[in-house]
Amino acid sequence: MPNSRSFNVKSAARVLDLLEALASGRPQSFAELSDRLAIPKSSLFHLLNTLAARGYVEQAREPHRAYQLGPSVADLSQLGARPDRMSDGIRLLVRELSTALDAVAAYYELRGDYSELVVARSSQHARQIEIPLSRLAPLYPTSWGKVLLAHGSDAEIDAYIARTAFKPFTPRTIVSGEALWREIEAIRREGYAISNGEYATGWTGRAVCLSEGGRVLGAIGVVVSTERCDEAYEREMLRLLAATVTSFGAWPRTMPAGEEVTDFPKISLRAPKRS
Repeated sequence: MPNSRSFNVKSAARVLDLLEALASGRPQSFAELSDRLAIPKSSLFHLLNTLAARGYVEQAREPHRAYQLGPSVADLSQLGARPDRMSDGIRLLVRELSTALDAVAAYYELRGDYSELVVARSSQHARQIEIPLSRLAPLYPTSWGKVLLAHGSDAEIDAYIARTAFKPFTPRTIVSGEALWREIEAIRREGYAISNGEYATGWTGRAVCLSEGGRVLGAIGVVVSTERCDEAYEREMLRLLAATVTSFGAWPRTMPAGEEVTDFPKISLRAPKRS
């Protein structure tokens, strides 16, 4: 019997073999992949489901239910090539939001059917929620996830709903495709997403998307305790999120060699002092 180390290496090799087979560009059926790679069908089934959930594999419409590489493959290839200034800029925006609102601010990127936390900043407030980096969160109960979904095509959203088993994390969690579509339509109208105690009881979040050259990079937002989020606080939160989008779009992506990243264009992100 192989030990756990050899089993893990074998599993990794199968994943790589599968991705390389699909990289040929032609969608392939389950039977073709099983025969070509000599992977037991039960193992292949679980590998494909795991990769599909993370967006590395998807099923093409034609030929029927054949498999092809998913969008996360291209996203992964671009991560290492992302300019440092863009990453620095996102970190600065997260810091500014957190400081201005005295709240937890975070930036997430889409990973298949999940959003992954890339940057986070805690607040000084007594009540705050801790979010570990690299955490994957489902899309439908979070403000970050819903705003990322809303920027997909109708067909992509329908496909996501069809393969998602909606789990009620709290009594307020969206548990149907119809309800999710209503929220997506509202997000497309208003430009931001809301999550009110849908993923964690007692916490509310707002999020917007950051884009580069017409392509959505990720979602940035804020989460605070529900008791703090009165009407005035929410207005300020939405004002600052709108300013964040404007600031990110106006910030230059290049600068002379040797200059240090220190700030954004002079767009007010600081919240006025409360009386």
